Parts: sequence; structure tokens; C-alpha cells
Amino acid sequence: MNDKIKASQISITLENDLLATINETAKKSAMSRSKFIERCIRSYLNPPPGPDITGLQQTIEQQEQLAAEKEERIQQIKADEDARLKQAIDYHKQLLNDKDAIIKDKDVVITEITNQNNWLRGEYAKLNDRLNALLLPAPKKSIWDKILRRNKILS
Repeated sequence: MNDKIKASQISITLENDLLATINETAKKSAMSRSKFIERCIRSYLNPPPGPDITGLQQTIEQQEQLAAEKEERIQQIKADEDARLKQAIDYHKQLLNDKDAIIKDKDVVITEITNQNNWLRGEYAKLNDRLNALLLPAPKKSIWDKILRRNKILS
């Protein structure tokens, strides 16, 4: 036999619609039907190498690590913000408590001053009545007062 034969022939049975598709595609590619079928068989038996999955896996792991770090940072920021807001709330609560105490103290002082003011008004009214009594001329005695007084003296 001749070992130097480069090609061999085979015979295959195909459905008409598949054969029509092969003929069209081969014609568009400017190849013979035999050459087209040979290339299809070669690409099936020796597929081109796929993408480097190890690099892709490393990229995925890096992205997952970055996502985990980002989530951790977000949680830290939230915790810091929560702590800051809690301090601000506590500070403002203390201010409100201080203001409430001041208001209560002012209310007590106002009540005391009001009571003193009312007492002073009463005292003023008493003094005013006494002063009026002293400043007004003595009422003239009626004739009856004189008669009754005389009767008391004589009796």
C-alpha cells in the first residue's frame, strides 16, 4: 500500500435539507462541499482552546473579596453613623432635660413671685384703706349722734 496518501474518501448519507444547508454555507465560504465538511469535522474533533478559566476564577475570587470588603466597610460606616447619631440624640436629650429643669425652676420662681405680688397687693390695699381713713376729714356728726351722746353723758 501507499503510505503517502494524503487524503481518503468516505461516503455518508445526509438528509436533503442538511445537504442543502451545507451546499449554501460552502458556497458562501468559497469552498468545495468536501473541504467544508472536512473543516467541520476538524473543528469538532479539535475545538479551539477556550478562555483561560484560571484567570477568570482568580478574577471572580478577587471580585468576591472586593464585594466582601465593600460590604464590611458599609457595615462599619453604618455602625459609625449609628454611634454618632446615638451620641447626638443623647446630647439633645440631655439639653432637653436641662431646659425642662430650667423651665420648672422658672415656673417655681414665677409662682413664688405671683404669690408675693398678690400678698403685696393685699397689703397695699390694707395700707391704702388706712391712709384714706387718716386723710379724710372726720365725718360730721349728725344731730342724733349729739343727742345720743348727751344722753349717755347725763346718764
